[in-house]
Amino acid sequence: MTILVLLLVIATGGHARAESAPPSERQVVFVKAYVAAMQSKNSAAVMKLLHRTVRACVNDKTRAFYKSILSQQFEFFPSWKYKRILVTPVGAKSSLILWSYVPEKSFPYPVRPTHDLKVDFGAGPDGSLGSDVIEVAQSGAEWYWVTACPTAEGMKFMRAEQLKAGH
Repeated sequence: MTILVLLLVIATGGHARAESAPPSERQVVFVKAYVAAMQSKNSAAVMKLLHRTVRACVNDKTRAFYKSILSQQFEFFPSWKYKRILVTPVGAKSSLILWSYVPEKSFPYPVRPTHDLKVDFGAGPDGSLGSDVIEVAQSGAEWYWVTACPTAEGMKFMRAEQLKAGH
């Protein structure tokens, strides 16, 4: 599977967890900010929603990984208003979404997600369905996006997958 398809699968979800519940008020605030940043293709605004511990992983060696995620999501993120948000707890021993597609040891999470937020956009103007699953964790009163911090081996893996895809 190429890294581009991989990132699209991650962005659109596809990993079942425990039973879903409605979001808290703070989770709705997070989702509104996330959707606005994604729909406006504002990388800086999206990166501000990344948990500070994960944000600390963004450096000259790993920046390409995060740019790839955002580039892929910007291209395929629904442009219409979302209809609902479902919140699903992530167990402490659950395999995380990304690890279904990449080597776990090469893509460790410095902060494990505690919840998945599924944003359901319903049918778009062209009849296509849209949804996004965001792995999140709370810090203080706020919710943040969490993802992997690739190791040097993870970055090699990502580059090899991009080369296979012709990118």
